[in-house]
Amino acid sequence: GPDEACDDGANNGDNSACTSMCLPNVCGDGLVGPGEACDDGNDNDKDECTNACALATCGDGIVSASEACDDGNMIDTDECT
Repeated sequence: GPDEACDDGANNGDNSACTSMCLPNVCGDGLVGPGEACDDGNDNDKDECTNACALATCGDGIVSASEACDDGNMIDTDECT
């Protein structure tokens, strides 16, 4: 209908490109869509799910709760291993 941002018919779903509410699945909506490892629906970049909807990992350049540092590289001889 005219109020729908997208509609994939039977393929609509909360884990699809077009949600059950006929909205595009985007990072930050709390629904894990295509290409997203996670989506916690918040803007906290330091928890288990980053603002890019990726799982927090060592080397991603974001200091998460379990890390003392994260310089975004995998070089063990600099100040952050």
